[in-house]
Amino acid sequence: MRRGLAAVDEHRATLGDLELRALAAGRGEELARLGAADALAHGRPLELLRWAERWRATALTGAAAPPADPALAADAAALRDVTRRLGAADEGEAVVLRREQARLEGAVRRHHRRLRGAATPDADGTDRALAALAEHDVALLHLVEVDGTLHLVTRQGGRWRRRTVGPLDEALAATSAAAFALRRAAHGRRVDPVAVGARLQAAVLGAVDPGGERVLVVPPARLLSVPWSLLPALGDREVAVCPSLAAWDRARRRPDEPGPTVLVTGPGLSTQLREATLVERVHAGATALAGPGATVEATLAALDGARLAHVAAHGRLRRDAPLFSALDLADGPLHVHDLQRLRRAPTELVLSACESGGVTAVGAGEALGLVTTLLGLGTRTVVAGVAEVNDGATVTVMARLHAAVAAGAGPAAALRDVRRACRDDPLDAATAAAFTAWGA
Repeated sequence: MRRGLAAVDEHRATLGDLELRALAAGRGEELARLGAADALAHGRPLELLRWAERWRATALTGAAAPPADPALAADAAALRDVTRRLGAADEGEAVVLRREQARLEGAVRRHHRRLRGAATPDADGTDRALAALAEHDVALLHLVEVDGTLHLVTRQGGRWRRRTVGPLDEALAATSAAAFALRRAAHGRRVDPVAVGARLQAAVLGAVDPGGERVLVVPPARLLSVPWSLLPALGDREVAVCPSLAAWDRARRRPDEPGPTVLVTGPGLSTQLREATLVERVHAGATALAGPGATVEATLAALDGARLAHVAAHGRLRRDAPLFSALDLADGPLHVHDLQRLRRAPTELVLSACESGGVTAVGAGEALGLVTTLLGLGTRTVVAGVAEVNDGATVTVMARLHAAVAAGAGPAAALRDVRRACRDDPLDAATAAAFTAWGA
């Protein structure tokens, strides 16, 4: 089984496009599942974790940056313009624009699918990550799905343990119900975050005490967008979520390089510049882009090499085409494909946008979206929303988050502090719970 997966890795290393790499991973899914089932049958929880890691999030490394291709740039700019115009088009014009949008998306895909890859999975990533977890006293909650059943692997008292959580379908249904509850809260409906979180925890984790103050959650691709902050066992802890242990290991080893702080505000926000104004007060000298100046090219130039970046914009998750998920900027959407042009992704990034943390499961154990792409590009931590949020409450949450970051807290710890500060207000509490810290 290991030799078979090595052959899949060799094939995938020739591919530079993220989507093709994710789809190619599916060729090894059955081999990895056989390994996981064998470890489960023989009661070896650590081996179960290793087999899960063997086919998770491996497409996120090795994707090639697109070259400076004038044809690709022209097609991407035309796609951005067509998508922007769709928002104001009448019914007849929209039909024509959607046809043109589909044609241009196909053209951009073809450009990327000609790219060549190079990197293969880091064979030492899992062992290095396990050692780092113990060294830094981080509790691990590693979820593995085998034949439709969700299992939780933890380390307690120096021993690895496995427990059965329940059917994956129940976890997915509870996740959808939680997202619906957060959407109701965003529109002013009364929601009890504690009750919603208790039902969600029963389905995705069961009765578990992670132990310790810092927790890393590594779920299957289809559960990456769970609002983990809602869970009673996690709400008062410093929680990070990552698609794999190897991805967490890469993120934690990102050096803390100097760079600017960047604030970007997209169009059409009901709060206009209130959020950026409050955030800018705690980050003196930050580079701010807003209005007509907040274009895709200007934003990419500002994000490249940034130490800390904050983007407040409308976000859109494309489940049918995750690499065309986007953030709306002045001249149109900034797609996932555009992010691949970054030479050095920002060290820490806050995406203050609805569903910006959403992902689509592709291939076997792969999840594509804005957040996973940024982690693959080298961003250490991304704070992003996994559900629809209230614009006004988001301003409050983000102001508190950046105040904690400016005081020296890491993003995950800052998000925990925000949840504590928002407990007494149901709307603020639901909004804070809709954001997740990804990476390390």
